[in-house]
Amino acid sequence: MAAPIDPATRTSRVKNRWWYVLLLPPYVGTLWLPFYAKKEPRLFGFPFFYWWQFLWVIFGVALTAIVYVLTTQSDAPNSGRAGPVSPGRQRPSAGRDGSVAADR
Repeated sequence: MAAPIDPATRTSRVKNRWWYVLLLPPYVGTLWLPFYAKKEPRLFGFPFFYWWQFLWVIFGVALTAIVYVLTTQSDAPNSGRAGPVSPGRQRPSAGRDGSVAADR
């Protein structure tokens, strides 16, 4: 039998999914070719066709970064250097100088 799902966690996940809608405008802006298949207006001598696509590259990167930050959650209470320890294994202990066994 599967473990019950915490309602608070489920609500949080559903709210986070709406941020993914922000990933759609770059696709629409670049795939709607009849809108920008023209030479005018020019920007620094570049036809509209080129600078419109380049603008969407920058805009898409910004939107992707925003969605990434808003949808990733740090569930771990401690954000230490070492990742989670798998069952049956122990995390290496630190020496007197604070270095981990792998660092020494």
